[in-house]
Amino acid sequence: EPAKLPAGIERADYRNLKNGKRACIITNRGATPAVVSFAGFGKARGEPARLYHPGKATVALTAPAEVVVGAERLVFLVEE
Repeated sequence: EPAKLPAGIERADYRNLKNGKRACIITNRGATPAVVSFAGFGKARGEPARLYHPGKATVALTAPAEVVVGAERLVFLVEE
């Protein structure tokens, strides 16, 4: 079962129909930054992903990981 998300946080998952890779968009509608636990896309621990914060450099991470989503911002997580 997915982890409960903090108030104001929403997650939407997507899959590329051509190669099967997954991505998700996490949005924070709140007025303060939020920490979200990213467990991955359902594979084993140690799953590599790339974190995109619009306007910032991308970050490579390994799930599970804690992701900070700024107030009224969004992030993209993409399966490697």
